[in-house]
Amino acid sequence: MTDTIPRKRLPGSVRREAILSAALDLFARRSYDAVGMRDVAAACNLSATGIYRHFPSKEALLIGLFDRLSDQLTAGMRDASRAGAPRQVLAALVRFHVGLALREPAMIPIYQREESILPPQERRRFRQVLRDYLAMWCDTLRQVVPEVSDAEARTTVVAAFGTMNCIAYHRSKLGVRALERLLIELAGRTLGVDVAEEPAPAPMSAHR
Repeated sequence: MTDTIPRKRLPGSVRREAILSAALDLFARRSYDAVGMRDVAAACNLSATGIYRHFPSKEALLIGLFDRLSDQLTAGMRDASRAGAPRQVLAALVRFHVGLALREPAMIPIYQREESILPPQERRRFRQVLRDYLAMWCDTLRQVVPEVSDAEARTTVVAAFGTMNCIAYHRSKLGVRALERLLIELAGRTLGVDVAEEPAPAPMSAHR
């Protein structure tokens, strides 16, 4: 007779993160409407009922993804604010955004497609984080380039976002490091500021 080895139980936070990652992948590939809780459970090797211990509904999964993105953006702003002079802060914001886009490109189309179906309170909370994020970029750019107006800064920053977010829709043949360097350089050109040579600040917090 052989002893059975019990399957190691993952900590709740690790399991929750695995569920969110699986949902992110499925929502990106199939769309939110086309994915069921059973699909997400199967992708995580969970029973159909097991997933409900962590998320009571598919809507809660979507909220969880947007909450995670809000936390990442908040941490990115906090870390960038500690980078030093305005040009260094702007460089840190660029590196953060490029890094996030490279790590989780699937979140970009999900944000664009599914943000409008969040419950009103959650949508307002997420949009406030986005407003704070955009405002920090615009304020920092105007400190580096004072002659830029508020309207010009906003348009320029949104254009830079588009440049960095393009990775969600383009399968590049470049390696990750080369692609990261190129996106940082392109974002800097869009902003009209050379951010590629700015030293990276020491990491202050995890962005996941």
